[in-house]
Amino acid sequence: MAVLAALPEVKVTVRVEGNDCVEYEDPDAAEIQASCPTSFKYIESVDDAEFWIHLHVDSDYNWDYKGHSLGVYVEVDNQELASAPLINRQSDLDVDGRYVLCAETGKWLVWKPKFSAVTKEALKREMIIPRTPTHSPSIPDDFDSLSDAEKARLARERFQELQSLKEIKKENRVIKREFSEVFHLADDDLPSRPIKRTTEVIDLTND
Repeated sequence: MAVLAALPEVKVTVRVEGNDCVEYEDPDAAEIQASCPTSFKYIESVDDAEFWIHLHVDSDYNWDYKGHSLGVYVEVDNQELASAPLINRQSDLDVDGRYVLCAETGKWLVWKPKFSAVTKEALKREMIIPRTPTHSPSIPDDFDSLSDAEKARLARERFQELQSLKEIKKENRVIKREFSEVFHLADDDLPSRPIKRTTEVIDLTND
């Protein structure tokens, strides 16, 4: 049962057919940072079985003063199931569903939570059971022993790899050309190559 170290007299369990579900420790609980004292547990679900939440307060709990109460808020699948107070000396509370007043009949309807069927694929996604390993096709050492389909696949993969390398080299040449070109912005006709200019040097020491 879920018990907080700071509040050991209050115990919470999930029940199916009147029995408390077996609980398991969450191996990742130490890594979860909660904003308030929290207890993390796992239980084994029963496909399509209805369940309810049972809260028990031991007689050792210090109710302190008259009018003291405990607030209980139950949420399932991000939906509020119930919100109720435990008043002085009340020791047990069962939350078995969400009660809704029907506008047409004026009667109270109750939505009782139940476990959904769990598939192996869902368990694999949650890493609860190991995923089926994917086996990559083994390639023989001798190329001639490959089938025609395997040879064609390898040739196609190699061709695609060479095409990718060719595209990369082409892009590199374009980038290099862009950085080597120089344009004179004052000219109307922009040359595609840098303009070579000659420099005349005069020796001032000669008569």
